[in-house]
Amino acid sequence: MIVGSGLALGQLVTLPAAADDAAARRQALEPYFRNYRPSGAGPFPAILMGSGCSGFMPSIAPQVYIRAAERWRSKGYVVVFVDYLSARGLPNCRGSGAVNAVEIGRDVLAVARYLQGQPYMKASQISAVGWSLGGGAVLAALGQLTAAENSPLLSVVAYYPYCRDLQPWQAKVPALSLMGAQDEVAPPEVCQRVFAQLPSGTALQAHVYPEARHGFDISDLPPYAKFGSETVGYNAAADAAAARNTPSPVDGGGTLSSAFVVGAGTGAGALGET
Repeated sequence: MIVGSGLALGQLVTLPAAADDAAARRQALEPYFRNYRPSGAGPFPAILMGSGCSGFMPSIAPQVYIRAAERWRSKGYVVVFVDYLSARGLPNCRGSGAVNAVEIGRDVLAVARYLQGQPYMKASQISAVGWSLGGGAVLAALGQLTAAENSPLLSVVAYYPYCRDLQPWQAKVPALSLMGAQDEVAPPEVCQRVFAQLPSGTALQAHVYPEARHGFDISDLPPYAKFGSETVGYNAAADAAAARNTPSPVDGGGTLSSAFVVGAGTGAGALGET
């Protein structure tokens, strides 16, 4: 989902008052959680959502994140928006107030750890899904965990992630990256260079869909559209393939396969087009 980069990566807006303190970070984010919760007392698994640069109501598709949240809630998940823009008083990530994926990754971890302590949550079943800059953020969150650390995230899914801030990670958390071969906003080659540096055994699945552009899963879009200076477009084949390639916790099935790992015959340096 949308969309957009326009990132001034050297510029960063941090959260107010002790930005590195998880409690302060969570307090700044909590008013914007939305918190789509199924009926009943729970406990429930959860999905944290991270938007692209235009936030959770992009003008080009204002209902797209809400539809996704409602769909996952109907399958029994609590859905929480990690609204890094609203928490910082920003309309988008462009210009002098840009944020980067590493900073947003800290937001994701702070929210996940907070939710682990809530009585209506299944503490071991919290996953994160992000798009564009939010996709880069859920991957960047893994870089802030040590290999031995007990991660608050069960798994992460990144749609066309913006990987320019990304560094290789050590965390043993299954990750899925879904990218478009024709994406000029978040080129998959940038992510692939990072993936090729991951330690052998890293639980990563990565798919690059032919003919797919940035925003390939947004049915509101035509196949080709200009969003500001950026080219985006819906691709029904890539959207369907991504749905097939995305296992639980997003679709209620099994878990992301740790059998598809770097160094296990399909290393990250050999990501195929699906």
